[in-house]
Amino acid sequence: MTIRFDNRVAIVTGGANGIGNSIVRAFHTQGARVHFCDVDTDAGRAEAFSRKHGAPAYTSVDAMMRDLGSAVGAFIVATPSGSHAPVCLDLVRHGRPIVVEKPIALETADAEKMVAAANKAGKQLMIGHVLPFFSEYDYVHKLITGGKFGRLLGGYFKR
Repeated sequence: MTIRFDNRVAIVTGGANGIGNSIVRAFHTQGARVHFCDVDTDAGRAEAFSRKHGAPAYTSVDAMMRDLGSAVGAFIVATPSGSHAPVCLDLVRHGRPIVVEKPIALETADAEKMVAAANKAGKQLMIGHVLPFFSEYDYVHKLITGGKFGRLLGGYFKR
C-alpha cells in the first residue's frame, strides 16, 4: 500500500527527541516540506529545533492545523511510546494518514483504540517497524529459520 502525502508531512514529537531529528533529516533529503510540532516542550526548545531544521515549529497540533490546514498531508508520531495513544487519538480527527514509531502503544487496549479510531475515520494508521526490511536482518532470519547452525540459543543484534 502506498501513502501519498504530496511531500507535506507534520512530525509530532515530544521533547524534540532524537528520533524526531532523524525523521526530519530523512524527509528533508527526500524533498519533503516538513512541519514540526513538539507537544511536550516549551516554545523556546521548539523554536531552536525549527531554526536547526528550517521546519516551522508548533507546540500544539491544533495551532499547527489552524495555520496549515491542508498543507499537512500526513502525520508522523515520534513521541515517547507512552504518549502514542493520546497523541494519535487527537490527530485522527484531522483526517490525515498517521505513521507511528514503534511500538504502537504500551498497552493492548490503547493500540486497539488507535486502530478503531483510524478505521472509523477511514484513515491509515501505520507502525514504523523497519528492521524486518533491512537485508541484514532478513539474512540472519533465514539462517536461523533454515536451521543451518542448529537451534538458536541466544543472540545480540545492534544496528
